Amino acid sequence: MPSVYARGRKLWCRVKIAGTWESRPTRFAVGDETRAERYATAAQAAIDKREAAERTGDGPLTLAVYAERWLKLRRELGVRSWQNETSRLRLHVLPVLGDKQLTEIRPLHVRDLVRDLRKAGKLSPRSIRDVYGVLHTLFETAISDELLEHNPCKLRRGRDLPAKRDADPEWRSQATYTIREVEQLISDPRIPVERRVLHALKSIGALRHEEAAALRWRHYEPTDEPLGRLLIARAYDSRACEEKATKTEQPRRMPVHPTLAAILGAWKLSHWARIYGRAPALDDLIVPTRTGSHINVSDAGHQLTEDLTTLGLRVQARARRKRGGHDLRSWFITTCQEHGAHRDLLRVCTHGRGTDVLDGYTRATWAALCAEVGKLRVSLLDGAVLPLATEFATVERKSCNRWLKRVSPEGLEPSTLGLKGRCSTTELWALWRAAQSGGSGARMQAGRGRGGGAPGDADGASGRGPRGPWRLSAAISDNYVREADRRKFDFADVSQYLTFWHMDKREAVRVPVRVPALCRSQEGVVIDGTVEDLSRTGLFLRASEVMAEGSSAEIHLNLPGEEPLQLSAEVVRVEHTEERAGMALRIVHDAQDCRPLANFIMRQHATLR
Repeated sequence: MPSVYARGRKLWCRVKIAGTWESRPTRFAVGDETRAERYATAAQAAIDKREAAERTGDGPLTLAVYAERWLKLRRELGVRSWQNETSRLRLHVLPVLGDKQLTEIRPLHVRDLVRDLRKAGKLSPRSIRDVYGVLHTLFETAISDELLEHNPCKLRRGRDLPAKRDADPEWRSQATYTIREVEQLISDPRIPVERRVLHALKSIGALRHEEAAALRWRHYEPTDEPLGRLLIARAYDSRACEEKATKTEQPRRMPVHPTLAAILGAWKLSHWARIYGRAPALDDLIVPTRTGSHINVSDAGHQLTEDLTTLGLRVQARARRKRGGHDLRSWFITTCQEHGAHRDLLRVCTHGRGTDVLDGYTRATWAALCAEVGKLRVSLLDGAVLPLATEFATVERKSCNRWLKRVSPEGLEPSTLGLKGRCSTTELWALWRAAQSGGSGARMQAGRGRGGGAPGDADGASGRGPRGPWRLSAAISDNYVREADRRKFDFADVSQYLTFWHMDKREAVRVPVRVPALCRSQEGVVIDGTVEDLSRTGLFLRASEVMAEGSSAEIHLNLPGEEPLQLSAEVVRVEHTEERAGMALRIVHDAQDCRPLANFIMRQHATLR
């Protein structure tokens, strides 16, 4: 049964195609759920009918049926652009030509499609050419499958097809940087240090974001002469969340500019270990997230915008677009040529060997490539390599400490003792004392007061009661002793686990986050939103669509560094203010393993201390 959910102001539906649930946009906005449900039901019925005809071999072969088969093949072959091709066909081609038989489509149908797209004015000429190109490739495959004899995509360039230009022809001249701006992005201590390294890889290293995100320390050879070497062999696909081949599908060598070499050296020798709690290994990413994973291209774009705003630099490149990370790569190519670098040799560094016949016979030496990159005149401001501002140094030191401490020892994580889903400091001390005594005794004291009393004295020599986590005096029952005997924990270094005593009541700890989530009601309605405040017992979901108070729901949450979580929750409050619109949900812990949630809150809380 298809479902309907809100994504922003639009309604989307989930339909099953070839056994897999996929999301598709509807033509309706939030508030028109009834019509959107009818649309989703009709779409699912059409898909089921088409798949049934394809399985039995009955019925005509329409463009929609063949397009689904063609897209599936492109995905299995690992074509990098299959997702963009899917969007172009489903949004612009199939609604017009999808019901026509493959053999009935003529050049006039394609011509009318292109004309309608041009008259609508929603797509740029370059995008219209891309839609036409996908359709042309599809029909070429149909010819090779012996389903067609001729390709109906025979439009004349310059007359039927628009010229290949941008919707705003002026934005490219504004989407660039100056040398001074790049030096600020890689030098200013107000920018987090890992972002400065990423900016340096994109600007001085001329890397695409997906290449910089997949770059590992084994790909960097600093001892090569005359300049160090980066091997660009892998790229990270943020949509598929996996590493793939580069855009050109061929590895290339990139000389490391002396300024970039100084940045990478300081990053590896001091800052990387300080942030991630250990020395980098060869297989570690050069610039990972704080949880050790790849950096998403969307997150990197937002962070660059924040950095430009922090430095007081221009963000916009005309009205439709902001300056981005890929513009740093174009800055490198342009500035190197302005400083005297040879265009053809520079192309080998930034794009690899070309497909021209002459390129197969051109084998530039490493010294020649290094000489062209070395002509770039860029340096660090004030000569300081990756300096830290005082307040940032304090935050970095605290965030580093979170890798060295844990809330509780292994085997004593939350929801293991059955004590309200957590393990308190009192219980931890009790189990430790029981283990030290060999499990004997029905009542034991959990700590010694500062007054100098013996462990058996309830209040110490001074007679004062216990204060704080280090002056615990509690009587424990026999079941704690039996639990210590059964588990046989090693509490030799129990002090390291008690340093996070302030996280004892983690149910009350709230951490600010921005994590995308899906909320599904019992009726099947899915709401797309963002989780902000998060604790062990509840969260706040910011969304344009809400459910009634008291409603039960399922939360699908993807926490950084943890496995995806599916939590049962109950709506306890709904807000409709201008500053904050959404709903507060209480997490129901019945028979659920919330250990990943507790670990995530622990890391976030330690980082924000």
